[in-house]
Amino acid sequence: MTKAEGEMIGACGRCGQGVLAEQMSCQALGKLFHTNCFDCFKCHRTLKNVSFYNVHEEPLCQDCYQDTLDKCAICMKPILQRLIRATGRPFHPECFTCVVCSSNLADIPFTVDSQNRIHCIDCFQEKFAPRCSVCSKAIVPLPGQKEARRIVALERSFHVECYRCEDCNVLLTDDSQGCYPMDDHIFCRGCNTKRIQKMTAARTTPL
Repeated sequence: MTKAEGEMIGACGRCGQGVLAEQMSCQALGKLFHTNCFDCFKCHRTLKNVSFYNVHEEPLCQDCYQDTLDKCAICMKPILQRLIRATGRPFHPECFTCVVCSSNLADIPFTVDSQNRIHCIDCFQEKFAPRCSVCSKAIVPLPGQKEARRIVALERSFHVECYRCEDCNVLLTDDSQGCYPMDDHIFCRGCNTKRIQKMTAARTTPL
């Protein structure tokens, strides 16, 4: 059964006035609208025959909808799909990269420096880990380990394998050895003793 001309079929969800049977109308978001009243809730652009977005039960055009989205902290474009949030900022997965090597960190562990700059683990360790005073390389965890083994002596850092007597090259972490420093140099007990004996002999040798 058709509605009679002049019969009101409901109230417009925008202007609140009656919608007559013969008037152009549409239904959206569970409401009835005059066709001319169905517009973007924010900018009032008509939504007749165009796509719209339901935001809190109000229709928004595409541009206004994108204005409600988080903007990527790197490219500043709206994030339409998957979002990564780190250091309180949103990122596109493809923009979430290490500041040093640019490798993508979307699905792997990462860390940040004191200025909240994002690093992959390798670059962070290479940049900020203590340096061995012998080989000058970063002291970082070995593959499969979470912590690095570091020896500190004479206010210097050493890899375990670099912590050796400067004279005979014996490893000073061996339980039978130990470090016997002299004049800011590290020696094993035997080489330390030899150097002391040599110095003593030089001082007692008659002119």
